[in-house]
Amino acid sequence: MIRKVCLVTTGHIATNPRLVKEAIALTKEGIEVEIVFTQYMPYLVKDDYAIIHQYHWKHQVIVWTGQDVKSKLIKWCSAIIYKAAQFSFKYSKHPFILANCVNRNFIFEYGCAVNIKADIFIAHNLGALPVAYFAAKKRKARFGFDAEDFHRAESTDNRDSLLYQLTSLAEDAFLPFAAYITAASPLIAKVYQEIYLRNVASILNVFDPVVNKPPTSSSVKQLKLFWFSQTIGQGRGLEEIIEAINELGEQRIELHLLGKISNSDKIYFEQLCNWDYVFFYAPIPPDEVPIFAAQFDVGLALERKTPYNRDICLTNKVFTYLSAGIAVLLSNTQAQQNFYLENSKVGLIYDIGDMLSLIKALQHFSKHEFLFACKLKSAQLGVQQFNWLYESTKYISLIKSLN
Repeated sequence: MIRKVCLVTTGHIATNPRLVKEAIALTKEGIEVEIVFTQYMPYLVKDDYAIIHQYHWKHQVIVWTGQDVKSKLIKWCSAIIYKAAQFSFKYSKHPFILANCVNRNFIFEYGCAVNIKADIFIAHNLGALPVAYFAAKKRKARFGFDAEDFHRAESTDNRDSLLYQLTSLAEDAFLPFAAYITAASPLIAKVYQEIYLRNVASILNVFDPVVNKPPTSSSVKQLKLFWFSQTIGQGRGLEEIIEAINELGEQRIELHLLGKISNSDKIYFEQLCNWDYVFFYAPIPPDEVPIFAAQFDVGLALERKTPYNRDICLTNKVFTYLSAGIAVLLSNTQAQQNFYLENSKVGLIYDIGDMLSLIKALQHFSKHEFLFACKLKSAQLGVQQFNWLYESTKYISLIKSLN
């Protein structure tokens, strides 16, 4: 009988909406939740505790924000342990060494998790995987793993690289012992299923619908494009969008970007624009993004095809836009092509690197009848199909099957 679950992540819970949604679903089922996480960005600390206090979750937190002596000491110690583990990896592939190589805070997080009397420990990223494994082993409990990405190909496709080998070894050392594995997209689920010859459930990264009423038809005076991420950076498809807008000339298109951005990157994007049509917004809590997105016309899902993980992931961007009831423009990665084949009425897809394809898509969105139809379908799917009310039942059924 699953009475208590320990959720583990290597970062802030405020930046892990998937973990938060699972925790809420478990709480609603009367299952006690305790979370182990790490804080390293001072501006997110308040958001972490706002979520915790809202749901009254127990928690264990490792703090290395550097704002006091203790956090500075933890950060310094974790750096030494991490470097020692990387050096030792050259001579030994022991699971304990692997654990410290993929999570510089492994020792501290494991020290928290092992003191929690949970029936199952659930890891929410690669670094959390060894924490859940070793804590469950010590507690004679079980552990699960949620693969939001295909981790071994998350940063590089070079199988000879140290990072690829290290990540592969860590997954191979711990995943075969997991009570269950879930994945954030059907293609990520498929690839893990093929590697480990076991069932991997796909739990989509969807949200609760926020559209209060269907969109109304009106002329498009200023087509507003929207994109968001934790950080706004180069090489993520934004350059293509800006080039397309420049090519179209002053046709009343705005580009709105939400996320943390460095001064140098902000200057970089502003200099790419032929006139002032890009707007920047500071980060907001993940659960507020769909509501914020609803004020725009088209959500941009500009995933790249490399590394391989980007080609097969189905990010929360797409589902955020559906939840907000706005049209969607997708790049033609494998995962997004599959999604578009089944849901083509929510927007358009373009070929990465094909400027003519992208320009035609933006021109088409400027037709108010077409844009209205896309928004209507997006809002419909966000309410009727791609929402957490539905996906959470799959997740809870999986957890209950472990009883």
